[in-house]
Amino acid sequence: MGGDSASAGRPVKSTATGPSPWQTLTLVMGFNLLLTLGALGSQATLLLKVSPVVNVVMDLQAKVTGMQATCLSQSQLRGPEQSPENLDLILSKLDTVKSQMVSAEQIDALKAQIANPPPAAGPGAEDDDDHAEQAERVPSPDVGSADAVQAPPAPPTGFMRPNVPNDDYGQILVYNGKLKTLGHKGQLHSQFGQDWFISSVLGCPTGGFFIDIAANDAMVLSNTLMLERDFGWKGICLEANKEYIYGLARRKCQTVLAAIGAPKNTKVEFALRSELGGIIGSGFDNKNKSTKSERVDLYLVEFAEVLEMLQAPTTIDYMSLDVEGAEGVVMETFPFAKHTIKLMNIERPKKELQEMLTSHGYQKLRENKNGDAFWIHKTFPNLNKVIEEWGRQGKFPASTCMDAKGYPRPHRLA
Repeated sequence: MGGDSASAGRPVKSTATGPSPWQTLTLVMGFNLLLTLGALGSQATLLLKVSPVVNVVMDLQAKVTGMQATCLSQSQLRGPEQSPENLDLILSKLDTVKSQMVSAEQIDALKAQIANPPPAAGPGAEDDDDHAEQAERVPSPDVGSADAVQAPPAPPTGFMRPNVPNDDYGQILVYNGKLKTLGHKGQLHSQFGQDWFISSVLGCPTGGFFIDIAANDAMVLSNTLMLERDFGWKGICLEANKEYIYGLARRKCQTVLAAIGAPKNTKVEFALRSELGGIIGSGFDNKNKSTKSERVDLYLVEFAEVLEMLQAPTTIDYMSLDVEGAEGVVMETFPFAKHTIKLMNIERPKKELQEMLTSHGYQKLRENKNGDAFWIHKTFPNLNKVIEEWGRQGKFPASTCMDAKGYPRPHRLA
């Protein structure tokens, strides 16, 4: 390795007839991209943390390393081969990478730098040796192969996406081992039958999407576990109480430990009172003087940021909102212009929140004995019929899809 490294960046004599057009193009592409990453500085450091970009750069670096044997001179590297057509090929590869869950902003910034590459240093400059040394560290593939740069495979499911702002968010993986599935098929878990009601009104669909805030215990009083386990729903479980994290780790929903509100990074006190916990303040259920449980300091993050980070779908089938008096604070940061929720149930929504929902196309479907209220969006299919069948306390349709599947009726909700 010592001898190879010493001569990696210097022209040597060779009896080779010269590189093929494809090999020359590969070398030029790799060299251009490496020069660009060097000019980007801290931005390149951020991009190199993103695995899809790393794989592409390593592939190009490997091609450059292998091509050292073809003995191209430094003048060739900066010759006419550095054409707009070659740069277009690099840009097209970055477009392929963009589809692999890399942040569009990161890729666009890199593309802009490649489209306007920095001026190259003269022959013999120290950065040439640096690039050659960097390329030398990468194992070389078969130079003669004509494989195009391939987009890397998607990361394993369940792992945080690469565009998560890691300076603001931590990631904890919990090994569950052989823990059994929570509950059993056909079992309801909600306090008053909210899970049964939502599934019935929607027609017992499979593969829906939910938001559960605050998710609370993974199974006890959960409004979403049955939908997730029995009907294959996916969703986001938002919970600020650290006591529930081990249980929620057994769920399939994407769990975020955070307090939702605005302005972002506002420091709040949070009471750890099991299902009654929440933000402490005069306008919430947990008053400053009356709350004697353990407290922790949290920093608010906006609803819209979490949904964007986790790539929530535009249409959300169901949201359960119960945050002990802070429901209005949470929904003030919901991106109504981007996302629509078909059905939601909210615990004791205050007048201001009801007015907010009405202004965004929602209307109250029914009130429940426990203080919850179901809300429905105006775009819901057959809205008038749904309101007629499901909108009155004490009355349900004679038969439902949940009846047909053998689920018990929640008499407390009726």
